[in-house]
Amino acid sequence: MSYIEYLKKNHDYILKNKTNLFEEDINLIKYSNSCNNTRLRLELIPQPIVGDLQNAKIFFLSLNPGYCEDDIILEDDTKPNPNNYPYYRDILLNQLIQDGSVNNEMIWINEKLTSNQKLLTPGAKWWQGKIAQKDPKKSFLERATKESTKNKDEILDTLAKNVCAIELFPYHSKKMNKRLLLKCKSTQMIKDYVKNALVSRANRKEILICVNRSKKEWDICEGGNIIINNFPRRITFSVQSDYDYGKKIYCFSKQIGLF
Repeated sequence: MSYIEYLKKNHDYILKNKTNLFEEDINLIKYSNSCNNTRLRLELIPQPIVGDLQNAKIFFLSLNPGYCEDDIILEDDTKPNPNNYPYYRDILLNQLIQDGSVNNEMIWINEKLTSNQKLLTPGAKWWQGKIAQKDPKKSFLERATKESTKNKDEILDTLAKNVCAIELFPYHSKKMNKRLLLKCKSTQMIKDYVKNALVSRANRKEILICVNRSKKEWDICEGGNIIINNFPRRITFSVQSDYDYGKKIYCFSKQIGLF
């Protein structure tokens, strides 16, 4: 079974069984009962992938989705959404369909501001905070706008189609208990997919792989079109910083014509 087939199978399993666990990870249910920061928040859709796995050009590898109370509110489809983000849960669930039948993209990069000039989702606040820094000299988006005929919204829309975020462990928690990586079948599945499918494409310079966090757990060597962020507590895509992580992402994006 391919990884894309595996995702679709678990999309159907989640819908049928009204659960937020992949079938092979059902043993993890007991870790949702703890009272500390490592508690798994299984009220939320698992997020191994956000973006277009088959067509994206830039892949960001991280450890696991974090947890914020706003996530619970946004995904609750049993009552009207106070933040006015209809079908948010369905949009996240559809990220598990990566066979081309759903038009997936990195939804947080091009999320639009509300009428009171705010972003709704924690994901959008994080990602757009990395791309559109307040200091215009450091801002990825400001420089791209200056060097492109596209406006800011057009650049964000293009990036959303070409960026894919991958989590090694797909379940939400405030703090990650790394011992669970060994107990999680879906973790091994995504590691195998990245090593067998994406690394070879990066070696052919077709895509860029960016390891945001957990380089040891991903077990991927840096070189060529595989870059590693050596400051995981200070992730930035700044085009003017003390190290080259953001600059390399910017240069690749420009080189392949994203702006």
